[in-house]
Amino acid sequence: MDNLDQIRAKNALAARAEVQKKHVTKLPALIVNNGLLAAAAFCNDKSDELRTVMNKVAAHLADPRINRLINTNTAQGLVEELRKCLKNKFYEKWSN
Repeated sequence: MDNLDQIRAKNALAARAEVQKKHVTKLPALIVNNGLLAAAAFCNDKSDELRTVMNKVAAHLADPRINRLINTNTAQGLVEELRKCLKNKFYEKWSN
């Protein structure tokens, strides 16, 4: 059984053939400064290269060993799932 770091490394190595370093290096700052939802939406709309990078992040989160993203493994699916989560949290907070 792999630990979380080993899973991350395997997924990163599998994705490296399809993504460029210059696009990957932008992603952590985007996520930290804007949040995962905004970063995913930006990458999905901005360019094919950034969309590919975010697709790889979504695929990592959908990995059965991680199991944080269910029923999708794309940037668009990640955006939709995060919107649903935020919508549910909003209604939960204000319905009481």
